Order: sequence, then structure tokens, then C-alpha cells
Amino acid sequence: KKSRKRVLDNKFLVNIHGGPLPIVDSAKNLGVTLDTELRFSSHVSTCVGRAFAKLKEDVSLRSEEVGDFEQKHTDISTQTDITMEEIEQLEKKIGVTMEEIEQLEKKIEVSPFGLLENQNDTDKWKFYTGYEYQFLNKIIFPTIANYITSSSITKLSSFNQLLLTMIKLRLDLQFEDLAYNFYIAPSTASTCFTNVIDIMYQRFSSLIIWPDASVRRKNIPSCFKESFHDETTVILGCLEIFIEKPASFLTQQQCWSDYEHHHTVKFLIGITLQGTICYISKARGGQTSDLQMAELSNFCDKAKPGAIVIADRGFLVEDTFGIYQVKFMEPGFTSGKNHLHPLKIENNRTIADVRIHVERIIGEIRNKFNILNATIPISMLNKGNDINSLNILDKIVIICSALINLSPPVVPL
Repeated sequence: KKSRKRVLDNKFLVNIHGGPLPIVDSAKNLGVTLDTELRFSSHVSTCVGRAFAKLKEDVSLRSEEVGDFEQKHTDISTQTDITMEEIEQLEKKIGVTMEEIEQLEKKIEVSPFGLLENQNDTDKWKFYTGYEYQFLNKIIFPTIANYITSSSITKLSSFNQLLLTMIKLRLDLQFEDLAYNFYIAPSTASTCFTNVIDIMYQRFSSLIIWPDASVRRKNIPSCFKESFHDETTVILGCLEIFIEKPASFLTQQQCWSDYEHHHTVKFLIGITLQGTICYISKARGGQTSDLQMAELSNFCDKAKPGAIVIADRGFLVEDTFGIYQVKFMEPGFTSGKNHLHPLKIENNRTIADVRIHVERIIGEIRNKFNILNATIPISMLNKGNDINSLNILDKIVIICSALINLSPPVVPL
């Protein structure tokens, strides 16, 4: 009875879906007996207990899952942090490597002989290259810059490749010497020189121009107007260069020069009254006479009827040029007589005044480019399989002549 009374007196509540439900009142509303109410209350208590136990179990499982998730998240974060550290270390290493590369590139770009650090030192630039820095940088370099490529062969800049080539032409330094100053291998220096010579030949050979009639009338020097008026006048001369002794006995004979007592090659050069070089032949062996040089070249094809050609007595090409209706002038000689005819004396004086410019131009070429005063290796004379092609020496002479044409004229206008 006391137990029943406690149950009935207490307002035992069960929280179902968040809403309290008085058990006693509900039992009374249903019209059940006290025993029934008691059993119902006990059943509800059991269900509630089981529900709380189940809920607690679910909460525990969920807590474990949350813990596992947090642990996994922590592990992932830790792994990410380690990876980022490695990335940062790699980035630092890359930065250091790039700085080393930049320093090495600067080392390569350090100007040989201290030229780039002294761009305004005109005497120094003329000594090493023959020209001022501004002339090379503003006139020569822009003409060939787009054709000089930096490859795996060399890391030299385009300008330094031009600089190496100009120093070689000017001073004829050994490739080993150039290699030390440019921080490259001797073979690389040789390859660079050959490549730039090919490019310069393609770009500057057009500066060897046969005189145009309209231009020559405007620019003929005043000292020659009375003697030659406005006729196209070309002065012929020969440039002779020493070479190494060829391996072939036949070539040795062809290249031996009785005058120089050395193996040589010769170039036929035509110069205008203005002092510009207008014609250069291919190289011929030193045994070739001046007459043969003129006949074997295509000079006669360029000379138009009415043109005047002035040459030394060694050429003896009057008959050859006569076919092309070209007037040939040479110094007079006595032919066994004691004195020259007065007219020939005046003619000789005029020719001597003109021919001196040939010697001045050839002397200018030799003084500006010492490679032409050296003994040229046979390797520079090889043409490969194409016998009609130009060898390196042919191209060098054309380039040097073109650069002379860009210089101030030796004959005052």
C-alpha cells in the first residue's frame, strides 16, 4: 500500500518528445486500475532507462567517431605541415641555385679585357676591336643581332660573340687566349668565330657595291674631276696574304709566291676614286699573275663600256679589257728609251696620284685587321665539297673590306 501510495502521490513524469506527460493523470484518463497504473509506470521506467542507455551508447559511439575524425584531421594537418616545410626548403634551394646561376652568367658576361666597364675609353676599344664602342653597339651589332643565337654550344651573349669576332679580326689572338678571357673552351671560341663570320658575311657583303653612275657624279673628289670627269673609274690592286704550307705538292706550287718567297693567296681588289672598295675576287694561289687574276675573275663582266680601269704595269690587261670597250690606263715606261714622252709624264703623274689611294686602302685593311698580316691556317681555305663556295678567308676579306667602307673615306671629297 505504501508503495502504491508513493507512486500515486508522486507526479512521475516521462519526457516524451520533449513534452512532460503526467503518468498518473494519463492512467486516470484511461480509466485503468491502480495495479495497472503501477505496471504501466514500471514498464515506462524500463523503456526510459533502456532509451537513456541506448542514447548514451550512441553518444559514446559518436564521440569515438568525432575523436577518430579529429585524430585523422590532426594527422593530415601534420602531414601537410611536413610537406609544406619540404616545399619551402626546396624553394630556398632553388633560390640559392638561381643566385648561383645568375652569378655565373654575370661572370660570363664580365667584359673581356675590361672593355664593357670602360665603354668611353675610345683608345682601348680601338686597340682591341679597331672601332669605338658606340660604332659597334649602334651600327654593327643591330645589323646582326637577330641572327646570332645563344645555344647549348655557348652561353655568350650576342654582343660578346660579336666582340670575340672583332678582337680576333683585329689582333688575331689565339683561340686559347680568347677562351681564357671569355670563360669558354677554345673549341667554343673557334665555333663562335666561324658562326659570326658567316652571319657578318651575309649581312655586310652587300656593302661591296659597284659604283652607280648617278652617285659617282655627285661624289667624285674634286682633285680628280678634271682628269676623269664623270666616267666610272676603278683602280685595280692585289692583296696578298701569307698562308701555311699546303699538304698537297700541287697546291704548294700554285700558292708559292716568287715575290714574297712564301706560300700566299691573292685577292683582286677594285677601288673607286672616292676610296671605297667596289670589287673583291675569290682567293687565288700566289703563283697566279695579276693578268690571270683579272681574266679568271668576273671583274670584266661588271665593267661597262666607257669605264676607266687604272692598274699597275703588272696587269697588262689592255687587250682583255679592250674586248669589253673598257679604257685601260697604266703608267708609261721608257721601252728602252732614255726619256718618257712629255704627255706620258703627265699621264704617269695623274695615275700615280690615283694609285696611291689603292696602297692607302690596302694599308688601311692590313692596319685595321691584323689577321690579314698573319699566316693563315690551311683550315680557313677549305671549301668542303662545293668548290664554288667561299672559304672562311674569302668571307673575312669581304667583311674587312665592308667595314672599311663604313669608315670615313681616305680620299677627301
